[in-house]
Amino acid sequence: MKKTITLVSTALVAALCSLSVHADKVYYVDPDGNAPEGMTVDAVYNKIGTAINNVTADEPVTIYLKPNHVFTENNMTTGTNRVDLTIIGENTTINSNAAQRILRTEAARLALKGITFSGVKNYTSMGGVLYFAGNANSQSELLIDSCVFENNVLTDGADGGAAIATGTNAMNVITITNSVFRNNQTAGYRESMSGTSIHFQGKNGNFIVENSAFHNNAINSNNGAMAIGIVNGSNVQARIANVTFYNNTTKGLPTGSVPNILIKGTSDVVSVVNSSFYFDLREESDDEGDQTLMKEVYKRTSAVNINGTGNNTLHFVNNVVVGLRNAVISPAATGRTIVCQNNYSVVLEPHAYVPELADSENGNVLLTGRESNLGDPFIADIDALTALMPSAGLVTELSTDNFVPYLAIEKTSPLVNAGVNEYMVADENIVPEFDVLGNAREDGYVDIGVFEYVNDDPSTGIADNDLSEKLTVYVQDGQLVIENHADTVFEVSLVQVDGRLVAAMPLYQSVTVDKGALSHGVLLVVATDGTTQIIKKVIL
Repeated sequence: MKKTITLVSTALVAALCSLSVHADKVYYVDPDGNAPEGMTVDAVYNKIGTAINNVTADEPVTIYLKPNHVFTENNMTTGTNRVDLTIIGENTTINSNAAQRILRTEAARLALKGITFSGVKNYTSMGGVLYFAGNANSQSELLIDSCVFENNVLTDGADGGAAIATGTNAMNVITITNSVFRNNQTAGYRESMSGTSIHFQGKNGNFIVENSAFHNNAINSNNGAMAIGIVNGSNVQARIANVTFYNNTTKGLPTGSVPNILIKGTSDVVSVVNSSFYFDLREESDDEGDQTLMKEVYKRTSAVNINGTGNNTLHFVNNVVVGLRNAVISPAATGRTIVCQNNYSVVLEPHAYVPELADSENGNVLLTGRESNLGDPFIADIDALTALMPSAGLVTELSTDNFVPYLAIEKTSPLVNAGVNEYMVADENIVPEFDVLGNAREDGYVDIGVFEYVNDDPSTGIADNDLSEKLTVYVQDGQLVIENHADTVFEVSLVQVDGRLVAAMPLYQSVTVDKGALSHGVLLVVATDGTTQIIKKVIL
């Protein structure tokens, strides 16, 4: 008879959020006011807002939302309470369905998992889904995992962040992992607009986005960012790794610069590593007229724009940029440091004032549609870029066999083994240990971009596994099942692709883990008996 150890969701919440926090209270939200059979809760509410209103600052609270349900709620707030709040869904949606923000908070700590946020319509202020204000007197922490932000729209007067905006207070850490931002818009024109999806303006902390995707987001501004704006902050350590930026664009006039990532703070250090930036020009029609096409190309601007003042630093490493006007742009000014290493760029024109990205400089490859960056481009320049784009060897459609969409690469791509496996920033190697699917970057061979090519079919759900028959890993009836077929006891660790330990346990014969407590995407199951190590991967 097999001995089965079951880990329940509440036991994994702390590990999921990289915190040792115990939820003193548990609330459940169900429109019918019913908690699941066998689940112990302190209270059941039929609205999320009502549950949030009953959270106080004196103890941590976890709110579980009914799985597979669409809640229509907006204008929720924790007030000025410095709460410690976790909200967990499972394929759960919160739809604003109004010109109203979904949630505003001054929480000391907020964690969100497994929720789709949508339906903010023409909201007139920053932070359409979430405004994380922070607090002037103490640092704050925001953790978002396995969430989707889609179809949220800001209008006139908003500074940015159709999905998320932060206040200007000190932030201990903002961590966003395994999440998707798509079809968000800042529709009303505003000169000072920042990021369409994320408008970060905190200070004195860490801002991290990993294993995520931004696609088909649009901004109406000449100075903001199509995805992430890091603005007004100071002394921020930012890391953007294994992130796909795909077909993000601007509705603004064809002047100025509109990047995917904007760095516009003071003394900020930003690392952009193993990320993929893509815009497909080939959908443009030649019969629209020369002027239209010349203007349209401005919508394919840059991967990153770093402000010329403020003593900001950019580390741009192992990235692929295809189809945009530039990879990195910056004014001709002192006060910023740009370091570029082993990037592959197929763009419209050379990078003015960024010699660090020149072809053959520091392992970089730069292919351009035209030789100069002066004046408006001509149709021939656009055609030349179009002809060059396949040379990067990217699979040009987003792969959707993972919770987070990504851009794969072809077997013969020049991106294969073209990156560096070590790049140190403040005594830390910023190159991710795994790609967006959990494929290891090892043995000194690192591919450029989010995807590490392996001779396997990741769509099978198990990719690049150890073939040992001593261990079996599979998903059944909402449970992750790990079975031991050897005459030994294994110590098993569950590790996310960003290196975070989710859980550890002895494995005698069989262990089951509630799938709802785990992040979407790739999970590594590492088993060792002191002499042998077995690694299995499963896509959740």
